Amino acid sequence: MSAATVSGRVRALAVLLVAFGMLGAAELSGRIGYAWLDHARAGKLQLTPFLKPYEMPDPAHPGNWVLRPGQAMTLAEVRALLHGEGLVVGEEALEAGARALGVADDAVIYRTNAEGYKGPPLDRSGTRPRVLAIGDSCTFGSLFERSTWPRSAERALAGLGVPAEVVNAGVNGYAPANALVRLDEFRALAPRIAVLYIGWNALYADRSSPARKPFALERLVRTIAARLALRGKDPRQVALEAYRRPKHPDASDPAIARAARFRATDLGDVETLARGLAQSGVRVVLATLPGLYLREEAPSERALAIGHLPLYTDNPYVIAALADGWNVALREMAPRIGAELVDLDAWSRTALRPRDAYFVDAVHLTEAGQERIGGEIARAIAPDLAASAGARAAGG
Repeated sequence: MSAATVSGRVRALAVLLVAFGMLGAAELSGRIGYAWLDHARAGKLQLTPFLKPYEMPDPAHPGNWVLRPGQAMTLAEVRALLHGEGLVVGEEALEAGARALGVADDAVIYRTNAEGYKGPPLDRSGTRPRVLAIGDSCTFGSLFERSTWPRSAERALAGLGVPAEVVNAGVNGYAPANALVRLDEFRALAPRIAVLYIGWNALYADRSSPARKPFALERLVRTIAARLALRGKDPRQVALEAYRRPKHPDASDPAIARAARFRATDLGDVETLARGLAQSGVRVVLATLPGLYLREEAPSERALAIGHLPLYTDNPYVIAALADGWNVALREMAPRIGAELVDLDAWSRTALRPRDAYFVDAVHLTEAGQERIGGEIARAIAPDLAASAGARAAGG
């Protein structure tokens, strides 16, 4: 072997070592940078791509958003609004709900009160205990206000002989951090009970990538590619494409076990919100998340057709495992902080059958499903409300 050949191989080896060293340094720097970024993002407000016409920036908290106060819309007006905004999935759900409920075009189906909460004016008489429903789109519920779980719970409580006012503070797109910044506002409402039914947006957020732990350089490439793919696109069309992309259920996917162990940092915001409410004398109730997909159950063809998944997976079992992990954390949190637990997840496994008949997608329930959830929550909180009413009567 000639000296030139040896020298060439040495140079090639040196180049490879330098290249690997540079990649290693870049990966280490990337991991440090992403760790700092993820820590900085934890608990911070995450802006939605666009606000719906019935939403507005929160004047008290920059970066947050709330419902527009004092609105009332008929079925025809809501239909026109959704169609004009290109909200295809919402329009389809609206038409399905209108058919199921037999609602006329001129019927008022959506309203917000003067304070910007979905539903009727606040009851200032003080004759009924107040229940505050805090959450995301699952609490905001159907655009048919009467069929949201807060209104259903209010009717169910009256039927149980425990009349109460249930205030719907749910807002589409909220993560726990979005609700947390409104803590003082919620405390000022002086509710007897606050039900926290929130979490899906935390689990769907791509920033966590809980299904797997990519290399930092891979994450950077994916982020750049995603940003380039979104350039010039309407976010509504992007959301629709994500909703309709194919799903591939695989019960043997290793990502399922990782997802089940994942604990979103947003759980800390749930605990902070719950403790903050409890400090004002509010009885806090944590609700677990019922979802369309279950780890132990193969999804039906209809479930695969109507469900939607986070961008980081096409496997329904992964989001089911993430929800399981979230719900386990809530079950552990409730006794630790002195909160009650309404285990909607466990209840739904027998109460919502067939499962795909009660969901409009992977996380949101039909009007019939919301009615049932309202009844279950009402049964869980009725004893506490009755006891507090009895104590007031005895004292007065």
